[in-house]
Amino acid sequence: MKLNRSLKIFLFLIPFFQLVKGQNPALVDSLEKVIKTSQIDTVKVEALNKLAWQYRASDSAKAFLYLNQAEKLALECGDTLGYILSLNERGVVYKNRIELDRANYFYDLAFVKAKEAKSVQMMASVLNNKASVMRMQRNMTGAIPKYYQALKLYQSENNYYGMRAVS
Repeated sequence: MKLNRSLKIFLFLIPFFQLVKGQNPALVDSLEKVIKTSQIDTVKVEALNKLAWQYRASDSAKAFLYLNQAEKLALECGDTLGYILSLNERGVVYKNRIELDRANYFYDLAFVKAKEAKSVQMMASVLNNKASVMRMQRNMTGAIPKYYQALKLYQSENNYYGMRAVS
């Protein structure tokens, strides 16, 4: 009887697995169209980063492909924030693959670039991501100060969404 109930629950949840992976097919199609049709490089960089984000958990190879394109184009057109976002997202993809040293490398690089650009939002995001890697490594004495720094930066910008994201 319990097995039957568990099986029913499992079968009910199967359609939701795609959502858990974070991929939205309609959004992917829309972003691909923007990349093909936009004449504005910064718009393409943003679309490439968003596309990479869609694949961050389900297909890291595709995520890296889009991040490579975003980074190259961002550097060519001088889109500093787009470049920083690409580095930060690359760290997330590596974190999802449990390649924590690689994730930290890209978070460190993104933080330096965000600090140079004086982007408080990006610095906070990177610190939050870096802290999550430390938490995965069971380094809570390193993670807690990073979370606190991220929270303070988000607070300084009145970014309530960012404050909620600190975890």
